[in-house]
Amino acid sequence: MAASEEYQAGRRRFLQFAETRWIGWGLVVILVGLWEFATAANWISIPALPRPTAIAERAWLELTRGTLLKESATTLRLMFIGYGTSAVIAIAIGVLIGRLRVAWALLEPLTELIRPIPISAAVPILILFLGIDDGLKITAVFWGSFFPIMMNTYAGIRAVPPTLKDTGRTFGVSTLKATLLIALPYALPSILVGMRIALSLSLIVSVFSEMIAGNSGIGYVIVQSQQTLSVDRLYVAIILLASIGYLLNTLFLRLEATVTPWHVANIQAADNGK
Repeated sequence: MAASEEYQAGRRRFLQFAETRWIGWGLVVILVGLWEFATAANWISIPALPRPTAIAERAWLELTRGTLLKESATTLRLMFIGYGTSAVIAIAIGVLIGRLRVAWALLEPLTELIRPIPISAAVPILILFLGIDDGLKITAVFWGSFFPIMMNTYAGIRAVPPTLKDTGRTFGVSTLKATLLIALPYALPSILVGMRIALSLSLIVSVFSEMIAGNSGIGYVIVQSQQTLSVDRLYVAIILLASIGYLLNTLFLRLEATVTPWHVANIQAADNGK
């Protein structure tokens, strides 16, 4: 009996561990280890795939020089300007078209015409108007992040239950107060989902615009490394970019848990009920 209980307790501990992120990081370590072993043993011997230890050495060199950190700061500065501006305007318009059907009828055709245009097709046009300075990168990020935030805001506002709207009318709440005190809090989880999606898109668009028409930033470093056949530096820049994206997503999840704890608690309860 005791052995059975000990087995069940051990099984529960293993399942709890298996559901954490540590098992995912363990997979990453295993894959990097296999990569190192395969390249060291010359099972894979191509210039485009250096050893992870060589990439780590180049990463340390770049870190001590501070060059890539400086380029990262340039990318993030322009990205957050475009992203922040886009978030403010997109949320405002999303609330407007969600609350006023006439506003949606007015803007829906234009939205559905522009929204499918990929940013890769828009950047050449933006270059004609804005050149290749910072204005291009900020505008490209604005464009890339605008529609996910606006559409998620619209969906969240439209999903407000009629009972909440009726309760507000019963108590004589004005339209403005109902929007600020009822609609926005209810739609906040949906808005944050749009902002989280747009955050990753903003980083992608920022780097892409630097690769197309830039003289600084991580995207410019990637293109420059590829053109000069500096493979180690190319991998370091890409890994740094991936790390920045992971960090931004983690920080945003922390922000989401702080701003909407009830929503996160509901998701966790649903996961525990599986």
